[in-house]
Amino acid sequence: MEEIQLDTGMRQYRINEGGVLYMNPADPGLYVRFQEAIPRLDGLEKELSRENPTDFFREADEKIREILQEVFGAPNDFTRILPGVNLLAMTGTGHRVIENLFAALEPILLKGAQECVQQQVAEALSRRQEP
Repeated sequence: MEEIQLDTGMRQYRINEGGVLYMNPADPGLYVRFQEAIPRLDGLEKELSRENPTDFFREADEKIREILQEVFGAPNDFTRILPGVNLLAMTGTGHRVIENLFAALEPILLKGAQECVQQQVAEALSRRQEP
């Protein structure tokens, strides 16, 4: 079988010497989904029951992983990318794991979104200059 190799913009990011996150940081849809996930994550405390703290943290961790899966899509599996850690756990930085993840991803996604916009502007300018 013949093969065609092309650049799809997909990049790989190893998280803490463990799992690998696959994404195209210049995908405008990814940046939109990332931004839309933030209020959804903030609203989890209201959505989930706090009657049993153990259940709350387990349920919240599962829901956060589902939201991340929706944002980043296949082939990402956040159980493999961040194994053995609850995403609501506090860390040495004074922030939760999920906050640290988003803080690490935000500049990558912002740069990708800027590159996407710059490319679109360049293409639009090029079309205007054509006779």
